[in-house]
Amino acid sequence: RLLFLVAVLKAYNSCRQRTFLTRSGLLTPASSPWQRLLEYGEEQSFILLTGMTRAAFISLKDIVFEGCCRAARGRPVLLDESGQLGLFLMYIGSKMASKHLCLIFGVTPSSCSRFINKLLRLVVRACLNYPGSWQDSTIVSELIAFLKERIGDYKICVDQGFPRSGDAFGVLVGPFSEKAARKLSPVLRDLLLAMAAIYTSLRQASEWGMRALQGTFSRLKTRLPSHPKKRRYLLESIVLIHNFRTVFIGLNQIATVFNPEYERYQNLERYDRISRFY
Repeated sequence: RLLFLVAVLKAYNSCRQRTFLTRSGLLTPASSPWQRLLEYGEEQSFILLTGMTRAAFISLKDIVFEGCCRAARGRPVLLDESGQLGLFLMYIGSKMASKHLCLIFGVTPSSCSRFINKLLRLVVRACLNYPGSWQDSTIVSELIAFLKERIGDYKICVDQGFPRSGDAFGVLVGPFSEKAARKLSPVLRDLLLAMAAIYTSLRQASEWGMRALQGTFSRLKTRLPSHPKKRRYLLESIVLIHNFRTVFIGLNQIATVFNPEYERYQNLERYDRISRFY
């Protein structure tokens, strides 16, 4: 009976109708909504849909496609470099399915997927201010000696997921959990809790950073690719594009809040105590 059921399901799957988005149902890339936006859209509309000003978009295009070989023969590419970059930015900046992106750019699903995979590799290769990433407490514990040597008298404010005892004491600081707060010495309790409140306020910047990523790049709210390499490229490219936007456009709450204070201190002291670490 089980074999009969499997056979029936197999026959049904082989006979059911499948639907495809074909070229006949799409505009050409030259007359697509994307091309209209690129040529005639206002600056605010362009920023809303791509996350970039036109100047930043052109700069990013030059960096990403630098050194790419352009085929002199064969069939012409459906999307030029501007179209490919625009497709990629709308992909990472929204939760739109491939079929909806196809309608906007005038390409078939297979071409859409190919362009996105290509840009994932190119953006990571470009290494735009390539960031390090260490969040696992096991990894951090192996870096304590290196951190002490690099940061001198500075401290690193972390959340409760990082170790702050042993070798990390005095290097990694942060707020106390309720359980840890109850164990504090009565003599130092008020002072330590006041410092913990400062750390909590300072940690707000990291929450702004997470919001900047999740709010701008809605692709993070969808199911990520199952293929490990493609998933890694997607996450890395989002962080790299985020850094690019911060430098070239300035749409970053952390920079808006902290940069004026840093510049004021720098002008008063006439000495940059941080630049030597970068």
